[in-house]
Amino acid sequence: MAERASTAAVEIEFFGLPRQRAGVDRCAVAAGTLGQILEALARQLPGLVPDILEARGRPSRHLLIALDGQTIVDDLARPIARGQTLVFISAQAGG
Repeated sequence: MAERASTAAVEIEFFGLPRQRAGVDRCAVAAGTLGQILEALARQLPGLVPDILEARGRPSRHLLIALDGQTIVDDLARPIARGQTLVFISAQAGG
């Protein structure tokens, strides 16, 4: 079962391919910058590595990360505060 978010953590929700690769629908990691959170996720859920981090620690171009389900974020230096939620979804082409 996935770890539930605490008040000192950021909750991560996974949909689509990220959920398949993670093997869970959600987890929690310590608050920090987006880059720190991605690094923590890579350690916690190694099946996500190809979908989360490309070379040089950038988010994959096949992944969209929505802060609180509203704003797409990709700046690794952006602080993500405790209590916030990051939603990971596959970026899909076509219509």
